[in-house]
Amino acid sequence: MWVVELLKFLWLVVIELTPFTVINHYDRGAVLRLGKYRRTLEPGLRFRWPLVDQVLTARVTISTLVVKAQSMHTLDGVQVTAILIIRYRINNVKPYLLDIENREDILGDTAPGIFRRLINHQNYNELNGEELENDVAKRLREKVNKYGFKIYEVTVPTFAKVKVIRLITDGSVAVEEE
Repeated sequence: MWVVELLKFLWLVVIELTPFTVINHYDRGAVLRLGKYRRTLEPGLRFRWPLVDQVLTARVTISTLVVKAQSMHTLDGVQVTAILIIRYRINNVKPYLLDIENREDILGDTAPGIFRRLINHQNYNELNGEELENDVAKRLREKVNKYGFKIYEVTVPTFAKVKVIRLITDGSVAVEEE
């Protein structure tokens, strides 16, 4: 048992003392020297000072985030529900890795707020799907660019009026069309 633990320890020492790191094609890295940002690493075999440099990496391939169904009201009081799909990638690893925590939550928390504000300020009959998607994408880019995100596209595959079903106290059910 102690032999296995000794081998694990020796392996960690070897890894920490290795002066090189490999950054994969689909990643970018950030070098911290004694805890302070020094530089961004591109793919390939890269030098680092053992015991002094720490390399953090982030996947920079295009990703998709599906934002769960959101329920909201238009300016004229129509209740609607929508699902958002965001296509994005990381284009600057420094702010992405060093300036935010819970990185994926940035998009998932920001996009619904932007979408809700747009819906709340328009009447139902004025809503245009493509124009709405473009407006959400534009505003989302403005908000999250500083965190290293590049937004390619926002789509709204599901957008519909909601039927409100109310259970009356006598046990009957009433359906309201909005």
